[in-house]
This record gives sequence, C-alpha cells and structure tokens, in this order.
Amino acid sequence: SVIGSGTKYPSETTGELEIAGGVFTCPTTFSVGRHNGTSVTAGPEGLSARFTVSGGYALVSLLAMGNNYLLLPGYNARPVVEVSGGELEISNYLNASEHAGSFSTINVRNTGILRFTGTTDYCARIGLSGAAVLNLSDTALIHASTDLRLAYNTEGHGTFNLDGGTLVARNILRGTGANAFLNFNGGEIGRAHV
Repeated sequence: SVIGSGTKYPSETTGELEIAGGVFTCPTTFSVGRHNGTSVTAGPEGLSARFTVSGGYALVSLLAMGNNYLLLPGYNARPVVEVSGGELEISNYLNASEHAGSFSTINVRNTGILRFTGTTDYCARIGLSGAAVLNLSDTALIHASTDLRLAYNTEGHGTFNLDGGTLVARNILRGTGANAFLNFNGGEIGRAHV
C-alpha cells in the first residue's frame, strides 16, 4: 500500500487514508510519502501524505514513512501519521524517514493507542536516515514491545516529545546519529517486560 507518490510536476498528491471505525489490515509494508515530492515537483515546502486512525483498529506489518529508494534529487516528503482514537498496531516495525530529505511526523494524541508488537531489537526507528518527530500527548498510549531508536543512522535526526499520555517501552536509545532528542514535558514512562 502506498499513500502519495509521484515524480512529475504537478502530479504530486497529498493522498490521505483515514480509519474511523472497523478493521483495516495490511500484512506487508504500508508506505506513507513514498517518493512523494521533490523541491521541483512538490515545491520547496514538500507535501504531506497522511495516514490517520481516529477510531477502529488498524494493523500493518511494516510502516514505512519517507521512502525514496529511487534516490530522487531534492527529495522532501513530509509524511504524517496521526493516531487520535482507536488503535494502530505495527506487528513488525516502524521506519520514520527512511531516506534523507524526508521529515516524518507521528502524532499519538487524545485516546489513541499506538502498539508495537514486533520482536526485533528495535520496534521503531524515529529518524532512520531523514528527520522524524514522535509526539505523545493527552491520555494516549504508546506501548512498545522492545526499543525505540532515535537518529538510527548517522544522518538521521530523531525527536520524541512526551507531552502527556503513557509510554511503555523496553528502552529509548540513540542510534549512530548525533541528533537524537527526548523532551519530557509531562506524561508517564513505564518499562516493557519482554
């Protein structure tokens, strides 16, 4: 599944999928912002493809944000994942900003639940090779079976803003990138027992 893809101006789109109830399942890779914009095709600000879970239940194996495997010059996708109600389960792992030039935003707020159930050493890579921000607020929950990794690769930039809600994870770690930030402005942190 791909939300937002294009390589020629003005073919760029800001595709959006919202799950407001029921069940959505993607047993493979679900991509948001795959090849979605360069400074030429989407303008200097980039475009924001969106995946929103506002109710119901969504299950994806791998959530990939900001993928540019074609290595388009000037890549500047701005994918957004919003979990404001219901539950998003990622059964393998999350790659936020897979390639340089992308800027991914993940917002978990209101009563939303983001659950990682994978068994790799990391269940979320926030800022794999681009820049990414994970925001947790209100009474929302992020439950991670293993580690959250910020700034996974040397060129990655990863930020986690805990402004409310509850985070349960084994560890929050910095990858090999120097730009990893944890901002604790409220909420609770618990430890996953794996």
